[in-house]
Amino acid sequence: MDGKRAFIFSTAGTPIKATNHRLLRKILKEKGFTIVGEWSCRGCFDGINKGHPNKRDLKRAMKFAEKIKNMLSF
Repeated sequence: MDGKRAFIFSTAGTPIKATNHRLLRKILKEKGFTIVGEWSCRGCFDGINKGHPNKRDLKRAMKFAEKIKNMLSF
């Protein structure tokens, strides 16, 4: 997959990109992907973080998606 670009997008009980994306980031890099962005927000898991993702989270997700779209456009 050399030369291919990827991004990581997730929800988590604790949205700490550095920790939560570590394994996925490692796998993607080993496969030759260039990671062009990462995004994470709180997600509702087993009653933790009820109400997430919320409107603010979704607005931030849309901004991230727009940024990635613009970055990858030719």
